[in-house]
Amino acid sequence: DRGGNSIHVRIDHHPSGATGVITKEKETNLHSVWDDHIIEFAITTQHNSSALSFQQSILDLVAEAESTGLIDLWLGCSDGMSTQCPSVWAEESFDDALRWAYSDEHGREIVDGAALSVEYFGTRLHVVKRKLAAGGVRLAAVLEAVLSDGNLVRGSPADGTSKLVELLVGWEKLSLLLK
Repeated sequence: DRGGNSIHVRIDHHPSGATGVITKEKETNLHSVWDDHIIEFAITTQHNSSALSFQQSILDLVAEAESTGLIDLWLGCSDGMSTQCPSVWAEESFDDALRWAYSDEHGREIVDGAALSVEYFGTRLHVVKRKLAAGGVRLAAVLEAVLSDGNLVRGSPADGTSKLVELLVGWEKLSLLLK
């Protein structure tokens, strides 16, 4: 299904919480729902249309993860420099997709042409927020690792390649596998 791109869905939003009043109906694909529409739904319905408020909720989730130790799990590949890290992160996303993206809030498979309810969005938001928080933490760790060691960017004298280039090649290979 090309990561949800081949599954066309209809979104029926009721941002005000009113039933029977469709304030926004849109046709899109399942991939776009997870890239954009769940976040837009949250901003509209839970954050008074404030992207800054939504961003703060992600930062709050990071702080909570730090205090509970969840952040240690997110940083299992602590600096992201291992070529295994993108594979680990992709497996996590694949597992989340199988559990949360491809079935509705009643456990029924989402098929081409399905309508996604407000409940679908609400019951999946925690996954999106967790993925955003974990992704931000991991990106920060990678950037810290890359920018804190001059050898990462300039290369190592032994083989003439940089660890950054090796990491980017690993990411490119992963992206080709996921297409």
